[in-house]
Amino acid sequence: MRECHTDAIAQLKNSVHFTGQGPNPRILFPGGGSHGQVDRACGLPGTTALINYSSDINLGECGKCHTGRFIPPMQDAFMSTFMQQGMPQKLAASNAASLVDGGLNCLICHAETYLSVRDDLSEAELATLQIAGYAAPGAASPSPEGYANLSRDNTDFDHDGEPDDLIDTDGVRGPDSPLMMDTDGDGVPDTAWPTVAQDRSVEAVLSVGRTDEHGCLRCHEHARTGYKRGTLFRAGYDAHAGICLPDPGLTADDPNCPPYNTCTFCHDTLDADLDGDGLLDTHKFVRGHLVGGDLAAADYPPPAPV
Repeated sequence: MRECHTDAIAQLKNSVHFTGQGPNPRILFPGGGSHGQVDRACGLPGTTALINYSSDINLGECGKCHTGRFIPPMQDAFMSTFMQQGMPQKLAASNAASLVDGGLNCLICHAETYLSVRDDLSEAELATLQIAGYAAPGAASPSPEGYANLSRDNTDFDHDGEPDDLIDTDGVRGPDSPLMMDTDGDGVPDTAWPTVAQDRSVEAVLSVGRTDEHGCLRCHEHARTGYKRGTLFRAGYDAHAGICLPDPGLTADDPNCPPYNTCTFCHDTLDADLDGDGLLDTHKFVRGHLVGGDLAAADYPPPAPV
């Protein structure tokens, strides 16, 4: 991905879909900065992403929907840890960026075919996954409970029963050490880092294309419980679902209605560098600022850009 979509990683990492927080001048405390799931409790799981990003695959962990294996602050945390272990700063920074960048989940939005639990693995490979008790291989995404992903691979991405080598310890041989945690406090890493599994199957990769509302709704319709959007996205429930927005005189299922993403028809991306970071804002979306949600993170703080 880095070789082809050279700006996509930086664009995504500078968007609210990755950062989980955004600036908002209407919030007075704490003063300044950005706010979102990282520094305040989200009402869905009732806790912050710092605690709940990868807590328990059977519970409402944030990583089941959010677009990376690692919460954003972990890039700096990894770099600091590697340097404390004696790794040169440049190599530590490279390793930290590789971990976070390699965990970005492009397919959750861009793949037409995407499962919450992969079904293309052998019995032995499936045994390396921690699958939620209410899910099974081949489970749709989102699940009826509203989750996009419902299994853990815990850095065993090739499903051989051992965590993959992800850290380049000397800058010469390439990755030669797994990412482990010390869970008993004895100073010796003993447990593979918890990571939510993504559907990176051949079928998912071959279905990549422009996003549509089905990709958006993998996370945005249910979002755990109660329907995050406030209503079902179906004709008869939501006025946007039944009409052809490019031609409102047609119904959404009319064969003359041109293909389009119902969500981004209004919540569009702005192909300009509005924030001055040197990147086109093609992974940032305009939020519905007329429906409240000041405490919800957004790419653009209110009022909406024009």
